[in-house]
Amino acid sequence: MTLPQRRAAIVSGAGRGIGAAIAGALAADGCDLIVHYQSNRATAEATGAAIEAVGARAVLVAGPIEEQGTADALVEAALAAFGRLDIVVNNAGITTSGLPLHEVPADEILHQFRVHCHGAFMLTKAAIPHLLRQERGDVIYVSSTAVPKLIPGTGGYAMAKAAAETMAGIMAKELCRLGIHVNIVGPGLTVTDMNMGSAIADAAALAKLDTTMPFGHVCRPEEIGALVAFLVSTPNSYMSGQKIYLDGARGG
Repeated sequence: MTLPQRRAAIVSGAGRGIGAAIAGALAADGCDLIVHYQSNRATAEATGAAIEAVGARAVLVAGPIEEQGTADALVEAALAAFGRLDIVVNNAGITTSGLPLHEVPADEILHQFRVHCHGAFMLTKAAIPHLLRQERGDVIYVSSTAVPKLIPGTGGYAMAKAAAETMAGIMAKELCRLGIHVNIVGPGLTVTDMNMGSAIADAAALAKLDTTMPFGHVCRPEEIGALVAFLVSTPNSYMSGQKIYLDGARGG
C-alpha cells in the first residue's frame, strides 16, 4: 500500500477532521502536502506539524474553496514547493442548517453547490494538466452517506454532494485512458467537529454512542484517511470510478 516516494498532494479542507486525517495518512505514505484551509490558521498549522513529524513537507494555503483564485493558488503552491502534482483530494465542505428542504433559503442551496461541487470542479480542472504529466494521477472526492440514504434535513448538502458524485463518475470515464484515477469516498457518521459539534468533547457521551455502532465505535477520521491512502496507492490499478461508502455496513 506504499505510495511511490515524494508524490505531491493537495487536500482541501485539511485543517482539521477528515481532511487532516487524510493529509496525515498520505504523508505517512511518502507524500508532500499542500494543506488547504479556510480561515483557522492554528488547526492548519497543527496538521502541518503532524505531516512534518513523519518526514514529509507541508505548505499551508488559505482561501475560500469556492473561488477560482483559491484553486489556482493551491495548484501553483504545489508546483512551486514540490515541482509536481500527483493527487488531489476534494474534501472541503460545510454543514447544513438541518431545515426541511422546502424551508432552506435559496442562497444556502447555492452556497452548498459552490463549495461541494463547483469548488471541487475548479480545483480538479486546474490540477488535471499537471496530473497528466505524471505516470499516475489521482483525484478523490469526499462525499457522504447522506446521498444514498436521502436523510431528511440534509437538504442542499446532499444535493450538492450528489452532483459532485456525478461529476466524479463522468471524469473517471473521461480520464481513465489518460492515467488519472478518480474515486469517491462517502463517510457516514464520523467523529469530527462539523458532524458532532460539542458532543465529541463529552467522552462519556461518545463512549455510549460508540457502543451502538458497528464494530463498537463511531467511525474515526483516521479510518477515512487510511481508505484514501489505499485508493491512491496501487500502481497500475483498475481502481477507478469507484464509490465507497464507509459506514460499517449500517446501510439505510
